[in-house]
Formats: sequence, structure tokens, C-alpha cells
Amino acid sequence: MKTFIFAALLLGTVHSQSPDDGPGLEVPDVIGAGVPQGMLKFNQLTYHELSGTVEFLDDKRIVIRNMIYDGLGPDAFFIIGVGESRSPNVQDAIPVVPDDYAGARLQYKYDDQVPILRAYTGEDVTIALPDGVTTNDLRWISVYCRAFSLDFGHVILPPPRDVPKRAY
Repeated sequence: MKTFIFAALLLGTVHSQSPDDGPGLEVPDVIGAGVPQGMLKFNQLTYHELSGTVEFLDDKRIVIRNMIYDGLGPDAFFIIGVGESRSPNVQDAIPVVPDDYAGARLQYKYDDQVPILRAYTGEDVTIALPDGVTTNDLRWISVYCRAFSLDFGHVILPPPRDVPKRAY
């Protein structure tokens, strides 16, 4: 009986995946503004405290709800991957800054003006995407430390659907 229950649970999990999702990644059919996205939580990969849940506000903005980060990374900031980039890597990285920082699109490798992330203690952090990038382009977001070449944690983002356009 235990084997049957385990097999049924396993089959249900496998059935909800598409072949492009990779092993163990479940992707809901519809993701859009206002839809609870509990699966889109930061995974903490180091001893730096990091958590939060990503939500798409519209086609140009995301918010990280209840963001917690200790702020101790010496050169840590958000980077995003777009297009064909399937997992966090610096080769495809575009730095982005939260709305509480002033800034435009930055160049990852050469720009020493990328502001270092401050500590967050359960705040909602809104990030406007750079020109030419929409939420449909996003594949992942990461808190990355350039000084140590270390991904503190990231979220793999399935392609959103039915996300409203930003009203200007």
C-alpha cells in the first residue's frame, strides 16, 4: 500500500512537468499578475540569510515579497538572465537595481557603480526591468556576489503568461 501511494504521488509530480522544465521543476500552467506564486521562492545557497517570493507586477516590473537578506555580501547585487539563459550564470547576467536605488541598465563586468545590496528585513522590493527586457524574457533572478563569484541564491522563473502591460 505504501508503495502504491508513493508511486501515485511520484506519477502526479512527473505528470505536471513539461520536457523542457528539467528534472524536478514543476511549472504551473498560468503565471500572471496577482497570481500567488509560492513556487517562485528564492533558494538560499550560502550562509547569507536570503528569502523572498517573486511576483510579476506587470510586463516591466517584478516584486520580491517579504525580501530578507543580511546585506553582508561585499559586492552583492541582483542579476537577471533573459532569453535562452536557463540557469544563473555571469556570462548572461544583466545587473538590475531595486527601485529604492537610482540607476539605469548597468554593465555587469565593467561597471563598478553597481550599488551593493543593503540589508532587507521582510520588505517588498520592486525591480523595474531595463529597456528592451520584459517579464516574458526573464528566466532567472539571482543575488550574486561579484567579489567571490558566488550565487547567494536564485529563483528560476518559468515564462509568464497573461501579465498585463505596464500603464504609464
